Amino acid sequence: MEKDNITKTVNNFKTKHKAGFTDREIKLLLKQFITVSYEKFNNALGPVTCMVIHDETIIYHHDVESAIRCCVEKHDSKLEEWD
Repeated sequence: MEKDNITKTVNNFKTKHKAGFTDREIKLLLKQFITVSYEKFNNALGPVTCMVIHDETIIYHHDVESAIRCCVEKHDSKLEEWD
């Protein structure tokens, strides 16, 4: 999947909170990326900045996109990909 397609897919995914993705939403989003398992995604995501809204952890769009990109492109995360 091309870089632009990953960005569009992540940015156009309907989320409950404008700020980012809940865990449930991430699992639904990952179904669109057949080569990306939830385990691989979490390994690529690593420790990131997040927020909590109404007891739900919210992961920012750009972090979700970066983790998916790492999985799709089969490379470890790079420092410049994160906040």
